[in-house]
Amino acid sequence: MDAHGKDIADVSRGHPERFVPHLMAGRFIDAEHRARYWWATALVSGKKVLDAACGTGYGTNILAGAGAESVVGIDRAAHVVEFANKQAHSSATFRVADLLDLPFSENTFDVATCFEAIEHVATPEIALDELRRVLGPNGVLAISSPNRGVYLGGNPHHHHEFTSDELGSALRDRFKHVRVLRQHRWFATAILEDEAFESGDGHPLQGADVHKVSPDELGHETYVLALASNAPLPRPAAQVALSDDRDLWGWCYTRVRGRVHELMHNKRRRVRS
Repeated sequence: MDAHGKDIADVSRGHPERFVPHLMAGRFIDAEHRARYWWATALVSGKKVLDAACGTGYGTNILAGAGAESVVGIDRAAHVVEFANKQAHSSATFRVADLLDLPFSENTFDVATCFEAIEHVATPEIALDELRRVLGPNGVLAISSPNRGVYLGGNPHHHHEFTSDELGSALRDRFKHVRVLRQHRWFATAILEDEAFESGDGHPLQGADVHKVSPDELGHETYVLALASNAPLPRPAAQVALSDDRDLWGWCYTRVRGRVHELMHNKRRRVRS
């Protein structure tokens, strides 16, 4: 294994949940994670940005490449920050820091992103207070959480997964303007020209129309996203990210197994009662 390969293997050390694009490219988890950052790129042009809990820095670099004045990515793991710095965009920097004690002054940033991190801290209210503190008066927070009760339960690394109502309420306690959005998994079929069919670099499919045939009930989304600010909120464009289908059967198996486990657990409870 060369030095770069060793670096990639090391970034998930001690963090089994960490998303590592180099190891997971093209899979559904790749589409889920990068879609959030592509969505957030509409917020960052010319802005000073914080990417809180940045992991390997893939999203930090996406934001930097979208025209941000500067982006600071923070993560608690020193070896992951070291890896991220080796691949940093020219407008991005990385440093070791804790979401519960951000090493920045008030009003430092125009935008903060915090994707799939708030559920990992035991005191999310402190993290939200910190994110609000480092944002300027008109700063915008973009944040996400797995939706409890929809996202597959039992993750030992999650302290508290927010429902849409909970996340919206927590943000309204801190910001004047809040908009809750919903990220969900759907199966897709696409009709593409050869160039688009062969591409996999994350570039938008120009001129593509997206149609949705399944009605879905609010609250049944897999992930909850939100924008929050003390200023009127922008409206980033909806994002649809396509992956290949290699995860389909594994995902179905996991969902069925989880449902069977839930039914058996409920049956045992009824028998005992």
